[in-house]
Amino acid sequence: MSENLLTGILIFCMIQSILFAILSSTKKKKLIKDKLMSIWLLILSLQTFLIVLNMQVQPIRTLINAPLIITLLYGPLLFLYVSKLTKIRAKLLIIDFVHFIPFVLFLSISFLYPANRNLFTKLLAVVSCLSGIVYCFVTYFQLRNHKKNIVTKFSNIENINLKWVSKLVIGLLFIWCGVILLVVLKRFLHIELSLNWFFTIIPVFIFFLGYNGIRQQVIYPKNQEIGINVSGEIQRRQKSYENTYKKSGLQLDSMKTIYDKLVSSMHNDKLYLNPTLSLSELSEAINSPAHHITQTLNEFARINFYDFINSFRVDAVKSKIESDDVQKFTLLAIAFDCGFNSKSSFNRIFKSYTGKSPSEYKKNTE
Repeated sequence: MSENLLTGILIFCMIQSILFAILSSTKKKKLIKDKLMSIWLLILSLQTFLIVLNMQVQPIRTLINAPLIITLLYGPLLFLYVSKLTKIRAKLLIIDFVHFIPFVLFLSISFLYPANRNLFTKLLAVVSCLSGIVYCFVTYFQLRNHKKNIVTKFSNIENINLKWVSKLVIGLLFIWCGVILLVVLKRFLHIELSLNWFFTIIPVFIFFLGYNGIRQQVIYPKNQEIGINVSGEIQRRQKSYENTYKKSGLQLDSMKTIYDKLVSSMHNDKLYLNPTLSLSELSEAINSPAHHITQTLNEFARINFYDFINSFRVDAVKSKIESDDVQKFTLLAIAFDCGFNSKSSFNRIFKSYTGKSPSEYKKNTE
């Protein structure tokens, strides 16, 4: 790849990052997650600018390692973005800035002690790789806990399961492992491969990050927070209520009463028809604390909130397919009428319950 082409790609990356950062920062309802995304994109723009600067002119001694030092920000920003996105009330805390200590430390050393660049660069490269890999794994476990949590609170998780972040983490992990492999090949086998392929990935990475970051909806909107408070669930004890029920004092007969109320609300009020039905809304509807509903479903019914609600939606679809309605409407129209809000989630959930796709089930009933 020629230097001019490489420079063009990097300039495009810089412009792309700035545009996505502007779009993210101009959203009507900006939250911490949007601010973190804008910062990340602006940092990407700064990094590409410094790379171009070092390529075009005689590298400035104090800035020659700056692009590599900036990579120490990616892991913490990824972790904090997911952390703030998956919390009900999210705000930056003083302790959050601890994650940026390695960046500040290496940046300070590069300005105060510009000598011994060779040794400094090697140490920086090792720390950057380790930081990237560690944060990828930490964020992965954070996402796994998030997925376990949302099925206890939401009946539709299509836009809040953060699949795109999981793909981002996996992609970053492969990149870091690839960089380590290149270093090993160079140091021990004396095989040096070009890094030009890496620069071609950057535009794709920026577009994936910016596009999905802008589209990502709020997981816990303001009205949901109010719903949680009205239902009597105290924020500081929410986690302990969901994980263990030792302090709830809820007995078997009480759980049966709550479960009967839940089933009744499904059959009589058809609450499952609300495609965005959440635990807090169901809690208000049957006048039972949210953590009692969670405990009842988990311990008494052996099912989570997500599966409980969608089982009624699937039954409703099956009833319509087996009735004359199937001749009047398409399967997708029936699905929407029964509480599903996307074709992909409908097909996946229906098949997981029946073992057949909706079309296969319809064909067998004809």
